[in-house]
Amino acid sequence: MNRLSFNNVTFAYPTKKDPRPVINGLSFEVPKGRFLVILGSSGSGKTTIVKLTAGLLSPSSGSIVFSGVDSSILKGTDRHIGYVSQAATNYSFLSVFQNIALPLKAEKVPLQEIEERVGEVADSLGISFLLGRKPKELSLGQQQKVSLARAIVKNPDLYLLDEPFSSLDFPSRSSLRKDLDFLHKKKEATIIMVSHDINDALLLSDWVILLNQGSIVQEGDIHSLMNHPKNAFVQSFFTSKESDHD
Repeated sequence: MNRLSFNNVTFAYPTKKDPRPVINGLSFEVPKGRFLVILGSSGSGKTTIVKLTAGLLSPSSGSIVFSGVDSSILKGTDRHIGYVSQAATNYSFLSVFQNIALPLKAEKVPLQEIEERVGEVADSLGISFLLGRKPKELSLGQQQKVSLARAIVKNPDLYLLDEPFSSLDFPSRSSLRKDLDFLHKKKEATIIMVSHDINDALLLSDWVILLNQGSIVQEGDIHSLMNHPKNAFVQSFFTSKESDHD
């Protein structure tokens, strides 16, 4: 069964002067265990897909289905998503341990189990030595690892990553990529990552969707898209040195 399905999804912001849809008849599937990277330039609709998947927006038409259940009858918490945003979202007044443990405390998990699960995830990401510190004492890369740890500790069905490397330097980006690669290959995690960086797709993905103006231009493995572009837009996207944010 697919972890996620977009079925002819269209979305237009009702408050904007431009009535044209941001997402236009979008259909794609994410099978269990897939690492999908959604590529696109500014305004292509990447961020809107993130918001629709997370339940922050609802489709104007079409349906979004999680593991066979229509999202229209699901609360955001019932989607079983582990979400990591562009900038680390940690509470400055809490320790790293407390930040990672937040979703478990919300579920009233027993303290001993919380300690075990937080410790296990921190060990796997190499941040055990940071558990007693506050986020302001950490580098940006370490802060983003804390955000990732908080997502992992929930054991979600689906990881949703919105430009998670955008604020990181090269060493931090490289380290976090290794963590995600391990999560995917060893833990068989299902991951959707939104990115403008072709390298993310080259190094991590097993499937890629390229967007333009809210529609899928081409999808497949990254090498197929780069070596066999369907049209001039796809070719220019992969040959251009420009990179921007959604």
